[in-house]
Amino acid sequence: MRKMNSLLRRCFSSALLIGLLASCRDTEPGTAIIVEVWSDLAYPEQMDSIRIDLIGREKQNIPMPLNIYALPLRVAVVPDVNKDETFTVVATALFGKTEVVNQSARLRFLPGESRVLTLMLGRDCIGKECGEAGLTCSRARCESNERDPKTLPAFTPTRDASAPHDASAPDSAPLEADAGQPADVLSCDPTEGKACGSCGGTVKCDGSCSVETPATFGQSCGSCGGTVKCDGSCSVETPATFGQSCGSCGGTVKCDGSCSVETPATFGQDCGECGGTVACDGSCTAFPAQGCCKFAPSATALIFSRPDSLVKTHPDPAALRAMAWTWDGTKGVYRSLINFDLTSIPVSASPLASRLRMFSLPSPGEGHSSLSGLNNFEIRRNTQAWTPATVTWTSWAEKPNQSTEVVNVAGTMEKYLNYSVDVTPLLGPMIQTPASNFGISVKLTSEDIYRSILFASSTHADPALRPRLEIEFTAGACGF
Repeated sequence: MRKMNSLLRRCFSSALLIGLLASCRDTEPGTAIIVEVWSDLAYPEQMDSIRIDLIGREKQNIPMPLNIYALPLRVAVVPDVNKDETFTVVATALFGKTEVVNQSARLRFLPGESRVLTLMLGRDCIGKECGEAGLTCSRARCESNERDPKTLPAFTPTRDASAPHDASAPDSAPLEADAGQPADVLSCDPTEGKACGSCGGTVKCDGSCSVETPATFGQSCGSCGGTVKCDGSCSVETPATFGQSCGSCGGTVKCDGSCSVETPATFGQDCGECGGTVACDGSCTAFPAQGCCKFAPSATALIFSRPDSLVKTHPDPAALRAMAWTWDGTKGVYRSLINFDLTSIPVSASPLASRLRMFSLPSPGEGHSSLSGLNNFEIRRNTQAWTPATVTWTSWAEKPNQSTEVVNVAGTMEKYLNYSVDVTPLLGPMIQTPASNFGISVKLTSEDIYRSILFASSTHADPALRPRLEIEFTAGACGF
């Protein structure tokens, strides 16, 4: 290209197509690319010159001030020896030394033919950076700058050429396109600047919208009721785990990321008196989970026969007593009332065995006493309702309120002895008719003074010493 560049430097010195062709008659005529540069930028407010760069084996640039040359600018590029050589032409609009916008084309000669390459320096490409090599801006879009010369129009000598302004003539013609210029090059769409699309755009010079509205805009998207937004994303984000199983209770992930079925915080933990676990609804698993149920008292109370206590209540006592003694020479008798809530047992269930476990008060301290004789005691099923806050000796012991079923228990000479008493004969009505379950009573068989049985109550500080009722529904489950 060196020879070609040398010829171009001579040819471009006149900057006139006619002059250029006349000055290049020593080259073979007919093989050329006529570069025609247009622009819709205003002179001198937006640009004051145009530079044309020719890039082959060497690079040459030709500045063309617009106070001298009128649009469209036309220059000829002619080959030296290699008529098939490929080269790049870049036209740049300048405002002072600032590059405002440019457009490029990469193409080759067609031997024996002259073709016209049109470059448009459009304001819709201002600020548009195409970045990658081989791309150029055209109509606000980046596209390949490769041009097939066969698709370019042929140049004819009768085609209008731009004439240089007379720098000394102040009344020279303004920079306007000649009457024959293509309408789609310099004429803007009549709706330019008006709102367009659904995403806040305005009509550009070429009639396109400055903000593209996605083809799917407004359509339903995702699984959570969203619609497609202007950036193509969904207005409501669908969790990546949406619809997947979650928790331990058969739920699925919802649109807010939570589980459709909440798993209780205590799910799977031990619960109830029968070795169950907490279910999804917060209840305890169906009876009997382990075949052995263990119940703590639901209510306890003492009644006391001493004259000054006949109508007094003794709810939730510190110790359970079956006792006859004297206080300042006055006899008094203690009896204990205990109830168990057995409603978790189906009324149709039949226990195989049961034990009432009672634990003596720890040493040192009060214990069992048989000072005046045997401290045998008995356990009976209650047939009347009572509450710890209201039951007294007068309201209870002086009325028929116990069943005929009785479990007799042998006393002890030991001061501290734990008891495990078979109370299975008493349980049938307590399980089968829950509304009539009023618990049991514990009293001395013979309420002669200086005899006692004492046990830790349900309020004792050590849970291991609190009384409990164990009921076995599967042989060996309770270890009896």
